[in-house]
Amino acid sequence: PMDIATLSTVKEGSKIDIRAMITDKKTLLKTNKESYLSLDIQDATGKINFPIWDNIATLDSALEVGTLVDIADAILGSWNGAIQLKNPRFHVLTEEELETVDINQFIPSYNIPPELIDYMEQTITNMDEPYKTIATCATGALGYNTQRWKAFTECVAAEKHHGNKRGGLFLHTYGVLINSESVINAYVTKPFFCDAKEVINPSRLRLKAILHDIKKVDEYEYQTNIRRKPGRPLGHIYDGVSYLSEINKEAGYVLSKEEENDIAWSILTHHGQYGPANPETLEEWILHLSDMIDSRVVGSVEK
Repeated sequence: PMDIATLSTVKEGSKIDIRAMITDKKTLLKTNKESYLSLDIQDATGKINFPIWDNIATLDSALEVGTLVDIADAILGSWNGAIQLKNPRFHVLTEEELETVDINQFIPSYNIPPELIDYMEQTITNMDEPYKTIATCATGALGYNTQRWKAFTECVAAEKHHGNKRGGLFLHTYGVLINSESVINAYVTKPFFCDAKEVINPSRLRLKAILHDIKKVDEYEYQTNIRRKPGRPLGHIYDGVSYLSEINKEAGYVLSKEEENDIAWSILTHHGQYGPANPETLEEWILHLSDMIDSRVVGSVEK
């Protein structure tokens, strides 16, 4: 079978076979009010959506979200620039067939360069205390907690927009961190015309960048089908504040209450007008804008 990425190189009208995971399905209405099935499928190379016009009830019952299917004899087409699969035949993989399958072949993932992992760990290593301790405990870095580190480096950043592959959270965090680092370099490390040492704490700002989305590890499912867990539209923001408090306790209350509140407010305000509160302090604004820059750039590239 082909993979999804290869479909863009195949001539329209060709017959194709593909194995993929069902990631979403919806029964929608055509302009004439007749129903059709909108189907999303994915493998490790990408996702496509296409309509099913016939046998709607039967296929809707058979094609469960999260299941693996073989699609045979589909005719490759397109609509408004999007790939379509016409007249496909579906076979849902049996339990016996699933035993021979590596599920990772059907979950889109970023290839994170080792240098970025090294950069993140080196950044944490070089942070001033108590921020280094909080960053280490919260992420599990430097061998502190392998389960936390695995979640931090494998989680997605979103379901359908920027960073919607495994590893997306880590790459988004890296992007926010280097955007914040640009401000630190320009106004603190080597200030050319404006010295901001008194109003920007570099290690604290780096910690905020690392922690701002960390509880997406609990907001998203990403081990099989990538999707936001039901009922958690802003879960990672509020959970992030609670998590900061838990980590501070775990670390022996290395942060003063004033420092904990400062970091918590940066987490609460990092979505700006789209979140529960607007940024007010300088570091809150730097974090918010660094977050927006990365999400807008990556979102535009991956659109």
